[in-house]
Amino acid sequence: MLETFNQSSEMGVDFDYVVHGTGSGGTQAGLVMGARALNTGTKVVGAAVGWTSKEEMQTSVNKIIRDSHDVLGLDVEIPASDIIVYNEYAGGGYGVISKEKAEAVKVLAETEGILIDPVYTATAMACLIDLCRKKRFKKRDNVLFLHTGGAVALFPYRAPLRAYSEGKPFPWTVPDWSPQAT
Repeated sequence: MLETFNQSSEMGVDFDYVVHGTGSGGTQAGLVMGARALNTGTKVVGAAVGWTSKEEMQTSVNKIIRDSHDVLGLDVEIPASDIIVYNEYAGGGYGVISKEKAEAVKVLAETEGILIDPVYTATAMACLIDLCRKKRFKKRDNVLFLHTGGAVALFPYRAPLRAYSEGKPFPWTVPDWSPQAT
């Protein structure tokens, strides 16, 4: 968050929101703590990448924040309302591709030339696209999308992504490494 804050200050842009994928909660905890510690006013929106309930994800993020306070020596009170989580974009769970995630991959590749993975980053982009469609942001809001990497994860998903782009049903099974495979 400090790096984002410094760069946005240099550019003269204040971000109202940061949207990202959240799995174990560490990235979201760090962003929420940083936003509060730096008094940015930025709301951190986490799109849960697995089928953890919203409440479970918020509890996990809050625990990481509490545990980190002692280690970092921060004296910053973070209300539960600062931990914003959407879990409806996981699309079947961790590692499972959905039409919304495939759309997110396609839209970002076609409009910006940016490749994203169908697990973390596409979940967050699917969330951002849907929140924009639902007009959850005001036109004057500055929204930062945090690309957390993983573009190489596109390759195992090439068949469903191709099917999506051709308007065909997904030729898809849950990957062996997914928690849903057991």
